[in-house]
Amino acid sequence: MIEAQNIFDWLDMVRARRSMFAHSLAELENMIHGYYTALGVHRIGESVPQLTQGHFGVWLREKTGWSLSAGWAHAIVQNTQPDVEAEFQRFFEFVDQFRTLKLTVTATVTLTTEQQPTGKRRKHGHNGLMERPDEILAINYSPTSLNHLRHRYDKHYVDDSMLMLGDGSHETSLDHLMAWVADEFGVDRQQWTITTASSTA
Repeated sequence: MIEAQNIFDWLDMVRARRSMFAHSLAELENMIHGYYTALGVHRIGESVPQLTQGHFGVWLREKTGWSLSAGWAHAIVQNTQPDVEAEFQRFFEFVDQFRTLKLTVTATVTLTTEQQPTGKRRKHGHNGLMERPDEILAINYSPTSLNHLRHRYDKHYVDDSMLMLGDGSHETSLDHLMAWVADEFGVDRQQWTITTASSTA
């Protein structure tokens, strides 16, 4: 058996022998959640689009206009004829579209020791501040206008969900990412390095 190199390789195996892996989309969604939980615990990143609610779920909502408040599995089931095979087929059709998106690094900035979290954009608990990263990367899901921030801590990376504006829109730009970082860390736009790199590592 060929070993899966990323989430899409694994899903290709699921698609080939679906009944051996999951009996419902909700079950598969839980398995995928566990997959990403394991990646996080072991500080492993993948350079492919993420099948998480904050990435795949946002993309699916933008594409379809569906409510994703109960997760992508529920949304697909609710908007597909009541047949398990049809639900899985539709899910894999969306996966095939989503996997073609390219993670493009549009800008990077290395934080100075004086640039610490302020809590203006993010707090953990009542007054807890986020951990200060060493570097921040602006990531675009090309060719869409969906963007997120990637934080580097020493030798591992943590990805945020797609950036959401105050009006609930995910139609964002590099300027919006820079404004978020300026508020949270006091980073001036002049500190950023704009890059034309084609994909993340």
